[in-house]
Amino acid sequence: MNSFPKQLPGRQKGMAFLSITLVMLVAMTLMTAIGARVAVNSQRMAANSAHADRAFQVADAGVDTALAYMNYNREYVASTATNGWLHSGSSPKWVPCSSSDTAVPCGDGSVNLYGSDWLAYGPVPNLQQVDADFNNDIYLISDNIDDVPANQPWLTCMQILRTAAVDPDLLVRLNLIYNMLVAHGSPLQANLCFPLHFNTALTPPPPSSSNPTLRAVASARNTADARGGRAQVQQDLQTNSRFIRDPLAPLVVHGTPHLDGSIRIWGNPRPPSHPPYDWSILNLNDVAGLNVSSMLSAYLTANATTLASLLNMTETEALALNWNVTFPLAIWSDQSTAFSNSPANANFMNGARTCMPPFDNVANSSCLTLSYDNIAPGLMMRMPDVQDPVNTANTLANLVDSTAPVSFPNDLLDHLFGVPESQVAEIREDATVLSDCTGLSSKPGGFYWVTGNCAITGTVGSEADPLVLVTEGTVSMAGSSEFWGVMYMRGNSHREIEGSWSGLRPTIFGALMVGQTVHLYKNLNIVYNNDVIRRAGYRAGEFVRLPGGWTDEFSGP
Repeated sequence: MNSFPKQLPGRQKGMAFLSITLVMLVAMTLMTAIGARVAVNSQRMAANSAHADRAFQVADAGVDTALAYMNYNREYVASTATNGWLHSGSSPKWVPCSSSDTAVPCGDGSVNLYGSDWLAYGPVPNLQQVDADFNNDIYLISDNIDDVPANQPWLTCMQILRTAAVDPDLLVRLNLIYNMLVAHGSPLQANLCFPLHFNTALTPPPPSSSNPTLRAVASARNTADARGGRAQVQQDLQTNSRFIRDPLAPLVVHGTPHLDGSIRIWGNPRPPSHPPYDWSILNLNDVAGLNVSSMLSAYLTANATTLASLLNMTETEALALNWNVTFPLAIWSDQSTAFSNSPANANFMNGARTCMPPFDNVANSSCLTLSYDNIAPGLMMRMPDVQDPVNTANTLANLVDSTAPVSFPNDLLDHLFGVPESQVAEIREDATVLSDCTGLSSKPGGFYWVTGNCAITGTVGSEADPLVLVTEGTVSMAGSSEFWGVMYMRGNSHREIEGSWSGLRPTIFGALMVGQTVHLYKNLNIVYNNDVIRRAGYRAGEFVRLPGGWTDEFSGP
């Protein structure tokens, strides 16, 4: 007998179907709810990510704003002048962090990061917010912005006077060299100068206060929504020098330098010593059959203790140095230097002269002269401190280092600033443009461009805060006035710079560069100062991002 399952009654079938349907509806409801929750969470995550990205972008934009702010105010960043950020009356100004300060930028909001050795500036004022929903705070922090400028380790000359109590045999031989150089017995009234000559030494780095390292600290916080995101970033900044190369001499002229009156120039006591800049180096290994270098070495060996003390070295270190006889580089030009308007047979030392470093002071600016002009009828003589086309000493066989001096640049503006004359507008727009030099003595170090005549009175710049000045007119310096920095005179016709017959001699500390023939009149000192030159270049330079100096995490030194 066949057996078949019994069919459920219709009511039971309906209940089973209803149960299954309810289970499916509950499952779908749960899936919908879960999906909605996931969607809401995804939306919140996306919103949070968008808020975070937006906050990050606002904070990072703050670094760009800080960089622009720094470059706009670069004259004041490290200045103690009026409105300078190191001036006691400025607001805001650099303020020391304290070891208990946990607020930004000295801390991260909970702990201190920088101790008490750093200074903070900010928040940077008067900035337009990059996003209306975000508050963008920007600070700066530095540990060397207020460093006292330290002089470069430029070693000056060891001077051995003709009348000094030195080894008589050495003195006789040195006199023989002098006599040979200056027309068979005419004495050269100057000291011999024996500076250290480092064949492979490069220019030392600038003082930290000239090239300060700053850290920009930027934060962004959404003010419209407490959950709208916040971010913090920091970027290290550093200055670039305005110069692509520093002036090598106190007077550099693309044309004829006319030194009329009592012009005195103290040269670069240590010209660059790596090719092709081996200038002013006398080759004294074999002069008239005398090995002067060996005699000098013997003299130094006999006086090693004194030498080591003078140089702050051990005797072994001092005797291991490579010594040469050199002259300070005073004038570099592509045309012959005209020292004075005196009679043909006159000695130019009666007026303009180049001088043996070191410079004494403004009040007593006497000097021991180096170069001669017309020292005897028909004889033109220049020592290697003057690099021009008729530098006779450079043509004397076996006397001067055989390394050919670098060719004089065709474009002096490009040589100094890296911008050719044809594009002069590019560099001028970076400078503070003035019609004259009125009030220049009250301005901080930086980059200035004077379109008219420049009358300098008082003290312009300082050793710690020098400036770069481009002039397009004549320049005059009143008695006892001082200029600290690098002055560049440009124009299509000859330039004029005039000192003073009365009062203390005015002085340029640093370097003077002229793009055309120049006439220098009356009493005027030009004193080469490498430290001032380096500081002036950085004071006039621009702030840039330091590669590898960005992070989105607050951290200390």
